[in-house]
Order: sequence, then C-alpha cells, then structure tokens
Amino acid sequence: MIGKRAPVFFGWWVVATAAVGLCLSPAPLVVFSFSVFLKPLAQELHSSRATISLAFTLFNLMAGICSPVAGKLSDRYPARKVILPCTVACILILFASNALSAKLWEVYAFYLAQGIFGSGTSIVPYSKVVSQWFDRRRGIAFGLMAVGGGMAAMIMPSLAQLLIMKVGWRLAYSTMAGLTLLVAIPLIGAFLRERPEDLRTAPDGAPKRPMWPRAMIRASAGARLGTGLRFGLCYARTVSLELGPWLLHPHVGPA
Repeated sequence: MIGKRAPVFFGWWVVATAAVGLCLSPAPLVVFSFSVFLKPLAQELHSSRATISLAFTLFNLMAGICSPVAGKLSDRYPARKVILPCTVACILILFASNALSAKLWEVYAFYLAQGIFGSGTSIVPYSKVVSQWFDRRRGIAFGLMAVGGGMAAMIMPSLAQLLIMKVGWRLAYSTMAGLTLLVAIPLIGAFLRERPEDLRTAPDGAPKRPMWPRAMIRASAGARLGTGLRFGLCYARTVSLELGPWLLHPHVGPA
C-alpha cells in the first residue's frame, strides 16, 4: 500500500541494480579496459597503437550515434526491454572474440558492433528508470547509480590485465562477458522495475503529489543532465585510452 512504508524503499534496490549494471555492462568493460588490450592487439595484428585505436574511435562514434536511439526506445518501451536485449547482444559479441582472427577489419567490426548495442546498456536507459523512482532524492539516487561507472573505471583495467596475463586477450573478453551474464543479467531481470506504480507505491515512497508543475523542470533538468553526462563520459574515455598505456608501460612513446 502507498501509506505503508517498506523497511527499505524498493527504489534503492533499483539504484543498486543500476549501479551494478553500469559497472558490469559491456560498454564500460570495453571503454575502461581498452588501453590494457591495446598492446596485445597491436602485437598480434602487427599494427601500431594508432591503427588499433581506430577501433576505439569507431566504438565511440557508433555509441554516440546510437545513444539518441536508445533514449527514444527507452521512452517508448520499458527501459528493461532495452537494457536486457542490448546487454545479451553485447555479451554474445564479447564471446565471439574467440572467433576473431588476426585480421584488422574483424577487430574494427567487433568494436563497431559493441558501440551499436552498447548504447542500450549505457547510463541513458538506467537514468530513465531511476528518475521514475525518485523526486526529492533524485540527485543522491543518480550519484549512487554513477558509483557503478566509477567502480568499473577502477576495477576493469586491473581485471583485464590479470586475465590477459593468465588466459590471453580473447578469453579475457569471454571471462568478462561471463561475469556480466552471471551477475548483471539476473539482477536486472529481478530488480529493475520501471515505475513505482507497478509496486503500488510512489516516488521516494511517499504519497503522490501533483506533478504537473514539475514536468517542465524535469525535462529541462534531464536535458542538462544528459549533456553533462555525455561530456563527462567522452572525457573519461579519452583519459582511459591515452593515459592507460603510459601507466602500464611508462617507457612507451607515441605511436
């Protein structure tokens, strides 16, 4: 019932699920670990760092082009119906890394496909869900959700480096895909509910209030938030790509 509060408002479970989903979604796996995969890819394909980095450029290009499409689909359909299929598609693409040969165009196609479907696992559809669950506490909810992306930036490079040393870069991608399949997919399926009304509650767990004056405020704030997030993600991707090789191999010079 709306008047009866649960011990823990379900919206916080939605936030936690979104954070885990962002941490283990295939897009951050590719973005934050690319600098670690750069050296083994360059060695196997006998190519320069600049040539391999074009794959990362293609990934970002397609992610940027497809992000508005992911947003449109999230507006038209429940966000979970966007996130789950795109996550499964990205997982299958990561598993397909085992079939990649030492051909440059295959690596380009691999990252291109990740960019297309990765937009559906980005912060865009997750933000849409979380915004439905919170009104007064939306800021802290978004902040806690973004912790997932920060954790991915810290964890994924080290995890990728360890896996590459142990099993090689192909199986490293497959192992990371398996982690997403076993952890993120069940959580998203179980806890990522679209609206509080589906559980007979209201945003923040409080009784409903008139929302019409806030509709324009939400639209304006959402636009500013989306712009800020896109600029922030572009900056983080650039830093992770350019700084990573020098942190791992400080004596490596420009390509």
